[in-house]
Amino acid sequence: GVVHNAGRQPYRMFYHEFNDRMYIADVGFGDYGTSERLFIVEEISQFLPGGVVHNAGWPCLEGIYDTWEDSFTENYSVYNAQSEQVRQEYLLENGLTTCDPVYTAVEAYVNGDVFPATADLGWYPPVFEYRNDILDADYPNYCAGINAAISSVFVYDGLSLPAEFQGKLIFSDHSKMCLFYFDNDDQGNPDFSTYPHILMSNIDVIDIQSGPDGYLYFIDYISYRVLRIYEYGVGPLVGDTPPPTTTPTGAPFAIPNNVIDANSCFNANEMPELQWTRTDDGSYVGNLVLGVVNLNTAQGTMRTRAYNGYIPGPLIRMKACGTYHLNLYNDLADWPSGSDGNGNLNGLKDPTVTNLHLHGLHISGEPTGDDVLTTFIEAGEMFEYTYIIPCDHSGGTNWYHPHHHGSGALQTDTGALGMLIIESNRREANDMPMDIQSMPEQFLTIQEFIPANSARFAFEMNDKIYESDIIDSFVLVNGCDAFEMTLEAGRWTRLHILNQAHVFNVVLAIEPVLPTSLPCDLGLMGKDGVWLSEVPRVLTDNNMFFSISSRLDVAIRCPVANVAHSITYIHLGDGSETSIVIGNIEIAGSLREPSEDMTVWNPCRPAYLTDIESLPVANFSTPFTLEVRDGLNTLVYTGSDDFIEQIEINTAQLMIISGTELHPFHMHVNHLQFGSDLTEANQWTEIINWNQPGDWIDSLSAPGAVPMFVHTDRYVGHMVLHCHIAEHSDNGIVGVINITGEGDEGDGSPEIIDFGTCPEVIPLSTAYMNLTASIPGKIEAEFFDEGGEGIAYHNINIDRLAGNAIRDDASVEIDTDGINYWVSYIRDGEWLKYSITVDTTAFYAMSIVSASENMVGGMQWVLWLDAFDGCPPPVTNVGKLLMVSDPLYEGSGSFLIFENYAAGYFVLEEGDHTLTLCFEGGDANMNFDGMEITLCGLTEEECVARRKLGLKEVHLYQISHDGDIKSNVF
Repeated sequence: GVVHNAGRQPYRMFYHEFNDRMYIADVGFGDYGTSERLFIVEEISQFLPGGVVHNAGWPCLEGIYDTWEDSFTENYSVYNAQSEQVRQEYLLENGLTTCDPVYTAVEAYVNGDVFPATADLGWYPPVFEYRNDILDADYPNYCAGINAAISSVFVYDGLSLPAEFQGKLIFSDHSKMCLFYFDNDDQGNPDFSTYPHILMSNIDVIDIQSGPDGYLYFIDYISYRVLRIYEYGVGPLVGDTPPPTTTPTGAPFAIPNNVIDANSCFNANEMPELQWTRTDDGSYVGNLVLGVVNLNTAQGTMRTRAYNGYIPGPLIRMKACGTYHLNLYNDLADWPSGSDGNGNLNGLKDPTVTNLHLHGLHISGEPTGDDVLTTFIEAGEMFEYTYIIPCDHSGGTNWYHPHHHGSGALQTDTGALGMLIIESNRREANDMPMDIQSMPEQFLTIQEFIPANSARFAFEMNDKIYESDIIDSFVLVNGCDAFEMTLEAGRWTRLHILNQAHVFNVVLAIEPVLPTSLPCDLGLMGKDGVWLSEVPRVLTDNNMFFSISSRLDVAIRCPVANVAHSITYIHLGDGSETSIVIGNIEIAGSLREPSEDMTVWNPCRPAYLTDIESLPVANFSTPFTLEVRDGLNTLVYTGSDDFIEQIEINTAQLMIISGTELHPFHMHVNHLQFGSDLTEANQWTEIINWNQPGDWIDSLSAPGAVPMFVHTDRYVGHMVLHCHIAEHSDNGIVGVINITGEGDEGDGSPEIIDFGTCPEVIPLSTAYMNLTASIPGKIEAEFFDEGGEGIAYHNINIDRLAGNAIRDDASVEIDTDGINYWVSYIRDGEWLKYSITVDTTAFYAMSIVSASENMVGGMQWVLWLDAFDGCPPPVTNVGKLLMVSDPLYEGSGSFLIFENYAAGYFVLEEGDHTLTLCFEGGDANMNFDGMEITLCGLTEEECVARRKLGLKEVHLYQISHDGDIKSNVF
């Protein structure tokens, strides 16, 4: 007959014949209210039909305690799970009394009263209950995690194991990846008044049995193996020593002596950047090296992996319409290769194998682009990725990290990652209000380190690189233990923020240290590299939600100088009650008037980011549901071409995604858009209305079943989706959708024909104050054209805590000594356009007036005539006036000492033209005062005769009336 009902998932039971006792493990998932429960049915063999059936109370009740310690103090927590509350509302609205007897019994129990007649007399609490808390207080850094799931229970009655395990109740937790056992009380029964002990960690036990030899056997689900436990020294392997091998035993591994200390702790306005070199065809080449470093922190030292010796890795900038060749070098050849996972596809393995994922970019997932499934780089090898950025790519904050299946968790979670910025394309920039376009920028990369988890990963993978004397978890900002940044009082600054975490979502806040001080103003601008539909969205409580791979673009204005503010950080879901301070903000005084409130901006949308629900009905595919738990719709990864779904190119797909509150979900290639059917059930109670219909994200973590849309506008082939808890992804919570039809396979042109809601026609720049510069004459640097970013100039906005001496209509930095003005902080890749009027068709000599010191790469720039779209590829001849490459030039010796750099000569025709000065190559670290263009002669012979010999070696181009090019080198 029935002895037990209303269990949630009695996944594992064990009958202990000696005590005539049935142990029932009732499985939840430890998710914000559901509990793992262990019940006992005593004298089960004596149960008679018609007797009181034990009622576990589900689904009326999830649990009665928040933590297992609460049972000692009778600190009850009932009906605090969202699922319980939703069910209660449903029962009340529909006049149902199904759960009333259980509710009555629970109320009487927690109040210490006798059960009334209306109570369910069969209900009684579990003997042990926990959610997602730490179980073994002796080892708080082990077996932690956001989830919990009892997956086996067993009482060991054998005599082959040591006495401390004999007669003990043993249970395993699939989510915590640990095996536990209880002590016994004086009567020989499990003692539930104290915490259980860890028997083994990093093992996924789903069944335990005692073998005929008296030892324990169990199934390790993740690793596809059956294991046996026996006492060391007396087990079955004791006996004669095996015969010697024919090959000598290798010497123990010696740690290489070339491990360097990591470069870390960077100012938010001075992040190291990856250096790109522009090639003749206009594409860019850069190098990224994954190597081994020692990370020194206040907590101790960690030997780990890093990119180019930096933690975090160098900031990478890319532009829409650009083609980038990134050489990724795997510099781990001096280290043992570690475990290959015994040939298993899923699991932690291959610690010295790597690849790269550009997280958040709308690019192809096929080789040799952002392919994470089939591209892998062995230790000592190099791979050249080619990334073609579409011309309509939205500007925003993204990031990069390793993604080889099996080693992603170990490599990413221990430091190998960096921020990636896509600069706004010309149409987007032209649509942007100037106060947003010219906002100075700072960068914050937040990295969480959990040494206990990382040590477990390394142990399972037999990795010899990772090693640390740090015990407790810690957080670094820009690689700093004690992060500090400075903002200008009363002025808006754009913060690019990346949060990389292991398991838990985070609420970040910026608040004054003294509660009586005025807080900063915060306006949300974008999520996951995409602008909001209306910018800014005022954050009234200054709280920001981050999933474990989220990025935010946030505008901040702090009103009062010399008021200290803190950056606080708190996990969601791990029981944290107080936040920690991860950084401090100092507010410097300003000589400028405070900024006005930001202009409200509704950004134009490229075609791939236009509102999906407004698309024609014919574009929609059949909706499908996706549950993210131990797999995707219960499926684990089985290969790159085993697709869980197929979607046609250029269709809109509604996906109802659940489980992401515990398994933060990420999709490659295309972004996700929140649908209009979003409900309160999809919001975090800790940060209300963070998720709003129409918002675009690529990393989803939200309660309930969330309606999300995806638009497959351009790219065909593999679209990867997975849990972004990297350990879960490595263990198989990965799927692939096949986008079918005729589309871009990764080698297509970046050019576009559908401009979405952005203007098709890009306006031309106009002369500053409608006054063209007369040639011959001096072109003042600060008198570049009007028109804004991408039209009249390209500028990388830095935060120098000061405004421009003139030209508040532009983001280009301009300084003065009170008399003269110049463009300052010139960066590689920037350019300036000038409208000119040439008096006479003739040859003209040109020199640049600049000030600099310690120029890395020397003087590098190109001057173009009548260029329309920024800086043409260097291989282009039409319009190229001068190309200077002088790597030996070291500068004038000071940023305040200006000198003329004589460059060469060229021909200009009478009339109106534009000159575009492109700073490309080296670090272009200079202050620029202007260009002096003098009449050299009406003919080339006259010009050469009038010029002195011994000029610096430059490439000179004469443009004739028929467009032919004559090159001269002096």
